[in-house]
Amino acid sequence: MRFLNFTGALRHRNFLYFYTGYAVSLTGSWIQTITTAWLVYRITGSGFWLGAVTFAGQIPAFIFAPIGGVLADRCSRKNLVLTTQVILMIQAFLMGVLFMTGMLYIEVIVLLEIFLGMVKAIDVPVRQAFIIDMVEDKDDIHNAIALNSILFNSARLIGPLIAALIISRAGEGWSYFINGVSFTAVVFSLLIMEIKEKILSPVDSPLAGELLEGFDYAFNNAPVFTLIAAGAFFNFLPVMVLYPVFAHDILSGNSGTYGLLVSASGMGALLGALFLANRRSCLGLGSAVSIAAFSLGAGTLVLSFSSSVSAACILCFSVGGATMILNAGSNTILQRICDPAKRGRVLSLWIMAAMGASPLGSFAGGMAANCFGIQPTYLIAGLIGLGGVIILYFYIPSVNKALAENVIC
Repeated sequence: MRFLNFTGALRHRNFLYFYTGYAVSLTGSWIQTITTAWLVYRITGSGFWLGAVTFAGQIPAFIFAPIGGVLADRCSRKNLVLTTQVILMIQAFLMGVLFMTGMLYIEVIVLLEIFLGMVKAIDVPVRQAFIIDMVEDKDDIHNAIALNSILFNSARLIGPLIAALIISRAGEGWSYFINGVSFTAVVFSLLIMEIKEKILSPVDSPLAGELLEGFDYAFNNAPVFTLIAAGAFFNFLPVMVLYPVFAHDILSGNSGTYGLLVSASGMGALLGALFLANRRSCLGLGSAVSIAAFSLGAGTLVLSFSSSVSAACILCFSVGGATMILNAGSNTILQRICDPAKRGRVLSLWIMAAMGASPLGSFAGGMAANCFGIQPTYLIAGLIGLGGVIILYFYIPSVNKALAENVIC
């Protein structure tokens, strides 16, 4: 396997600015994510509440992600991303202040997670479509998407370790303040950009009409619909969200153990991103997505029988890599096969499916873990995942065919 050529997308100045700033803020975001999950389980001792908080933070994607897709196709993506990043900064500082003043109750956390989910539902599809504006050369888009995935999973590897250190030494409150400060990096990078954006949809066209047009395009394009449905199905499986329960109940661990599981998952995801970035061509990427789906189901199934930290870390490593290839691979394919004028809306529908299914799975998984225990919950999730792989197998050839007809690698 050839070494990853980092000079592709990073030779574009705007993408380099954003990539550098986002690296800092994304690490801070992972610190906050891990801190919130541990805080919720610490103050409630309940898998139900852990799933409920995750549900509250991700369910807004069902409503607001398609709107974000429309905005990405008709408005300044740079200004939209700048706005969402500033709002996310304010939310982080607010959580820190509320914690320090003893007012960060579970009900308040749920409300703030709902607000956070609303903002991210707009931010994610706009930010994904923004890559096209920052990278002028189409031949570097594949590299940009892969580098973005590497960044995400590097932050997922580093963030939990930093969060565990902060929680053990200074308490949860400082994690939120550190995250708030981290957003200054990406805000600065956006402010110094000089970018010419392409607004593909008329700004005076009806919002509802553009939403319906996006839905119609996605549901009548078999390869696109396959990837959106797969994103919903496999992101429904409640795996990572229940790591705190698994670390506490099965491994008899603490926040450090939880951090190890998430970091192992992040390392697997990082290597998965490197695998995608080192592919010489996008051709056949659909097959890699289906193999990743199998690895996700099988890894979750085997995890249900694990009782040692080392074995659990190995399995979390496998699950993390599979999840990354499944999601980033699907994202890459959609970017290449969909109509450019509908790219924002298609990506938003995929995000809606993936981010919307995840909280439903988290909620169901939290209830199942409370009723039956964490190991039976992982067993059931693994079996469901493997069942989905069998169905996906029959539709992947159409995805590979569409990619072969549209890709220029």
